Order: sequence, then C-alpha cells, then structure tokens
Amino acid sequence: VKVNDEELAGYKYDSEAQEWDGVPTINNFGTFNAKNVATNNGGAIYVTSSARMYAVKTDFTGNSATSGGAVYSTNGNVDINASTAKNNTVSSVGGFVAIYTNSTALLNAIDGENCSASSGGLVYVKNSDLELYNSYIKNCNATTSGGATYVCADSTAKFYATTFEGNTAEANGGALALYNKGT
Repeated sequence: VKVNDEELAGYKYDSEAQEWDGVPTINNFGTFNAKNVATNNGGAIYVTSSARMYAVKTDFTGNSATSGGAVYSTNGNVDINASTAKNNTVSSVGGFVAIYTNSTALLNAIDGENCSASSGGLVYVKNSDLELYNSYIKNCNATTSGGATYVCADSTAKFYATTFEGNTAEANGGALALYNKGT
C-alpha cells in the first residue's frame, strides 16, 4: 500500500505502518482528497480485526463509499486529530466515519463540513464508543436522522467543547440522534 508515494511497510514510526502491542498500526497519513471511492465501506480507509489507525493533520476530502465515506471501522480503533473532513458522502451511514461493533473512535480538533449520509452525516456509531473533542461540525446532512451524528445500539458518545452549526436531518436530530440505548 502506498500513501503520498510512500510505501506502508515495516515498522518505522512516521508515515508508515508499524506494529503497536502486536497490532498493525498506521500513523500520520497526510492527505486523502483525491476522491477515493470504495464500493462497500471506507472510501479512504477500512479498519478491522483490532487494527489501530492514528491520523494527525490529515485532509479527508471528497471520499465516498456505501458506509464510512472516509473511514470505516469494525472491531478496530480510530484516532484522528487536528484533521479536516469535508465533502465526504455515502449512500448509507457515516458520511465521514462509520464506527461499528466493538470499535472505539477518538476524534479531536476535527473541522467537519458538508458531509452527507442517510444517517449520521458526519459520524455513525453502532455498538461502539465515540469521543469527539474540540471540533467544529457544520453544514452536514442526513436524509433521515442525525444530521451530524447518529448513535445507536448500546453505543456511548461523549462530546467536549464541540460546536454544531447548520447541520440538518430530514427526519430527526438535526445535529444529533440517539436511538436504541445510545447514550
């Protein structure tokens, strides 16, 4: 796999894949704004099987998929800091990030704008945990519920110092929708 013309192999710390506590880890990506497309999940990145993804100062713009326009995680860990999420779209859930089944996501200092989905215009969380810090989320859209964020099915979401502005949902929760034991 190559990112920004760099091979992701070996165990170097910066900009390359590494193993962290015996788990494959990828750090410091850079830019994913070349209209990456996945037919199924994770337009730019798919995280699974206890893998860890850590991105700092990364531009996720114009990605698309069925779910998780830029990032999709199932049984994985996602940590994105000081990054941009703009114009990511999906036909199903999680315009920017979709977090499923025992995943954790820490999103800090996210500039999220114009992401869209059927549910969770920016983020969709199911049977997982989300923490969103110091972020500014605006003009995201859901054709059903959770214009910015949709949380359901035994999930936990915590929001700290985050601003939601101008997000819309055609049914419920312009900024946030909580369903089926989502807290």
